Amino acid sequence: MAPRGPDKIELYTWVIVNKSAPQEIKDKWRKGAMMTFSPTGVFEMDDGENWEYCTKTSRGMVTRYQDLYVGLGMNTRIDDGVLPGNVFKGQLNECNARAFYQRWKDLLQAPTWADVPDRNGTMR
Repeated sequence: MAPRGPDKIELYTWVIVNKSAPQEIKDKWRKGAMMTFSPTGVFEMDDGENWEYCTKTSRGMVTRYQDLYVGLGMNTRIDDGVLPGNVFKGQLNECNARAFYQRWKDLLQAPTWADVPDRNGTMR
């Protein structure tokens, strides 16, 4: 889940299914994921509220001048050659939020597209 602007979020849910599974099984996995891990599902549906209230709270007279802490799970990246991408230890982590804001910062600060840093595999 990532912030997309004032009062907006974007949510992606990935489901990994054996490529050789019958289409009926793939469809059941997809439907099951939508019923559990989604804005209308039974798990993690409160995460949207967390982002919503972070936004509302940041509008306060004092909080608008404070940094937002997104350090949960900081420095827990696992350097494992077997698993691709950025892999982190533990289930609770704000690595996606940190990556989002780092990318946003990189895009805002780069004078040209060629100057945007390539951070693949380096997010902590």
